[in-house]
Amino acid sequence: MLCSSIMRAGKSGENLGELPENEWQSFLHCNVLAEMSESSSKSATNVPEEALEMDQDVWTGQGYRSQWMTDSMWKQCQYISRKLEPFRILCYSLQEHPEQWECFLQAENSYDLLKNLFYRKTSKQGSLQSSELELSKITIDVNPNLETLFPWQNLTSFQRLILIRIIKPDGLTAAVREFVTENLGPEFLPSFVLNIRDVFEQMSASTPMIFLLS
Repeated sequence: MLCSSIMRAGKSGENLGELPENEWQSFLHCNVLAEMSESSSKSATNVPEEALEMDQDVWTGQGYRSQWMTDSMWKQCQYISRKLEPFRILCYSLQEHPEQWECFLQAENSYDLLKNLFYRKTSKQGSLQSSELELSKITIDVNPNLETLFPWQNLTSFQRLILIRIIKPDGLTAAVREFVTENLGPEFLPSFVLNIRDVFEQMSASTPMIFLLS
């Protein structure tokens, strides 16, 4: 909360950057906003026609790998693809490039993974080799046929949290810790380790120990 409050009150050019109100609201209430969003909003400008075609009410991914996408997740993906410019091809990418999102789901540290450019290699015959899925920080020439791979490496630190909250909510706690460490430093992370023995030794008649239950 402290980090996000500083960013929301900040201005462009400051160390922590700026947190737009629409991104903050999307992070907090995306599921509600997605439900309230009218279908007519699908005609928003700057959204590729092919992306709109894929922007259906139902997640159309096939196979056992697609079972992770719930209706609520899909609606939220639709919402941010219409309302937040950095996510405008998200829905299309989710449908067309499952290998990219499989990599995301399997990553131990999703927050760090989103900092890196994703690309895939193909065999000489053009078929995708699952063992050749790679992440790289090196800029490469992107094949025009892969232009709809989602450019998650361009997301801001807070936009990464939005994506993780929607698509991989079980990784949000770890991602928030990474976010705070990156923007404020590890000293601002809450410590849950308390050595009662050490605290007890510091007690005295004038320095009592008080336990607060919350």
